[in-house]
Amino acid sequence: LGKEINETNIKMISPFRFDLPLSPNIAAQKEQKKPVTVADIHSFCKEQMKNRPNNTWLFFEGVGGLFTPLNDKEMVYDLCLKLNLPIILLTGNYVGTLNHTISSI
Repeated sequence: LGKEINETNIKMISPFRFDLPLSPNIAAQKEQKKPVTVADIHSFCKEQMKNRPNNTWLFFEGVGGLFTPLNDKEMVYDLCLKLNLPIILLTGNYVGTLNHTISSI
């Protein structure tokens, strides 16, 4: 949105990030960082929704799929339920896509 790309601005739109390309629960453990919780992400998302002008779209991107663990007890699916927002399910074109898609639905 016309902002400079720097650590401060990136944290404003993506405060829950890890360096390792792993599920959040494993990345937090390996990087010795605080695990991500549904409550933390929910608070951030609600704040973003509150500060948006009317008639604008706001997308929240998940990580790895609905059943990716965020921590030892919660998954992306739990966050979706808590946010109670419409979900756009993106699928790939590879062997197993239909199985993954139907499982998510």
